[in-house]
Amino acid sequence: MFKSLQVKLLIVVSFSLLCVESLLIPCSAQLGGGMVAEDLTRLGKPITQRWQIGVLIQAGERGASSVNLLIPVPADWDEQSVALVGEDVSDSVRNLKYVTLDDGVRCLTASIPRIGGGGAVKVLQTFDVQVYPIKKPSEPEKLMVPKKLDRQIKPFLNASPLIDHRRSAIKKLVAELVENKPNAWSQIEAFHDWIVANIATTGDEECIGTTATLRNNAGNDEDKINLFVAMCRSHKVPARIVWAEQTEYAEFYLVDENERGAWYPSQPGANPEFGQISNPSVVQQKGDNFKLPNGEKRRFVPELVNGDMRGSEPEIIFVRRIVPH
Repeated sequence: MFKSLQVKLLIVVSFSLLCVESLLIPCSAQLGGGMVAEDLTRLGKPITQRWQIGVLIQAGERGASSVNLLIPVPADWDEQSVALVGEDVSDSVRNLKYVTLDDGVRCLTASIPRIGGGGAVKVLQTFDVQVYPIKKPSEPEKLMVPKKLDRQIKPFLNASPLIDHRRSAIKKLVAELVENKPNAWSQIEAFHDWIVANIATTGDEECIGTTATLRNNAGNDEDKINLFVAMCRSHKVPARIVWAEQTEYAEFYLVDENERGAWYPSQPGANPEFGQISNPSVVQQKGDNFKLPNGEKRRFVPELVNGDMRGSEPEIIFVRRIVPH
């Protein structure tokens, strides 16, 4: 019989995931539409961190068999580059490889045919991650809402967990805010500014969703980001959440006069910024509506381990930590 293994975290980087039941820190591979080539000058001086990611498994007295792993790992983005620099993997591990899920999340997968009673297995990968600050575009007033979208960008116009742009109250507010704004950039900036000025920050750990956030004029920092994404989508502007070390923010997608698209950041929560990220954090994931291999929908792709426990629960320790260079 297959069942989920009990999970413990060895070292967890402080990471605000206020809307989920358990701590999940995923990473994402690029999902289409990056910065246009001319806009790469928007990148500032990078920071580099070394991350160790993986899992330690200590089997129970009866051991375990047919164990399978799926662990999200960092990936390249326009503002981030990732290099594998080391690994520490037990000899019993088989079929170690990287896969990219349909929603763009890059994951490490592996299988372990058998772990003897009381035996231990480790799968650890070490990555150097270089991440850049993002500057504002030089001519934002020339950017436009895209008229056509490819299949990789189009999903970011859809509703997702805790983000519903179809509500009449959001549509009405968006219509009011874009009135008399001369271009797409100023319209979207109006969404950001309205949230900063009108949505009070609560200390709640649980998100309440975009409808309740707007109704209450209050929510936590993640609620504010959710509301910004919903307002963009209501205005036919693709938008998504960026999950990063110790923070999260939003991105919205616009095109230039040649229909070349790029993602631009907005942080309406803590330390608000629009169109730029001054203090970059390692990006762990981009998106907010992922389909797990079992078909379940989540805001994140979690670390997954399953196998035949033979009535014995191993100790599972997921590792996701910054290590010295």
